[in-house]
Amino acid sequence: MNKYHSLLLTTALLLGSTQLLGAETYPLYVPTTKSVITSNDIIKIENGQLQFHGKKIFDEEGNIDIAFNIDNKVFYFTTKESANNATYVLKDESGKEIRKFEGSRILVLNNEDSLPLILVQIQQDNNKFDNIYKFDGKEVKLISKNFQRYQNEFYGAGCQIIPFGNSHYAPIRSVATGETKQLNTLHPTKHFMSKPNPEELQIITTSGTNIIYTYMDSDDNPVIEAYNTKTSESKTIARGDGLFQIWHSGYNKVLRILKDKTLWQEATNTGIAPVSAYDNKESTFLDLTSLNEVTLNPKDFNKIILTSNIQGYTIKSVTFDISSIQKYIDRHNDGHPLF
Repeated sequence: MNKYHSLLLTTALLLGSTQLLGAETYPLYVPTTKSVITSNDIIKIENGQLQFHGKKIFDEEGNIDIAFNIDNKVFYFTTKESANNATYVLKDESGKEIRKFEGSRILVLNNEDSLPLILVQIQQDNNKFDNIYKFDGKEVKLISKNFQRYQNEFYGAGCQIIPFGNSHYAPIRSVATGETKQLNTLHPTKHFMSKPNPEELQIITTSGTNIIYTYMDSDDNPVIEAYNTKTSESKTIARGDGLFQIWHSGYNKVLRILKDKTLWQEATNTGIAPVSAYDNKESTFLDLTSLNEVTLNPKDFNKIILTSNIQGYTIKSVTFDISSIQKYIDRHNDGHPLF
């Protein structure tokens, strides 16, 4: 054996030892609470009308586009938007007007306490939300002013989120308090001859106060984690092999984790959305807002279809692994959530 071959062997052994010594074991999050999502629990908005608790609500003054539940009472907005102006009217379930908001841009989202925030930009060219209000089910309060906006931003889990590319983000900023926090993964990839980078991740979606993201861990396993913007806690909810579906209905988002590891991904290249053959397969449903294990009525939910164009073909997937989710985000290529 010459010196060159000896060096290669030594290097290979060293790398193998490093990977072995660097192998990391850590527990997956196991839900401690089981709950039920009934048809009556879901806020459904379709064709400008609202359905909640088995009751349909119409508003003759406009379409209902946004609604939320506070202490089992439903509130909603009728919205009217034009090129230069937007008008949102907040009402209770009886149709009584609570407050009218006008501006060049208006955004409604939940804060860290799951109460609605109303962000109002008065002038189109001032690049900030002039007024931020919170509604607690009883009164509307002005809680902040002059919240700076940035190019390519999006909002979720009560925060302003600004992507840099599709795998790095500026510190997230609470809309209600202005506090900033850096999203960090629990088990960051350890690149050879470089430090782990806990800030390298890809956001899949937001749900309630949770930001759901994916990355490759220190052993190159694909991972899905959830970061809670209220508690600042992170939980690893899936890792490695496995197949998943994402179900949604109204504001409810659920991760379905299939238990049979021998199943195949379900996708088509015909441009037509695939129909899953796994509806009766054993699985766990994880509510992405509460992180509770839930039971639900499949008829109340739709499945997220991931769509991508590859070499002239439109690929649509309904059942996928974590690596496939990461590839779809890569092709999405701007750091925004998939849905």
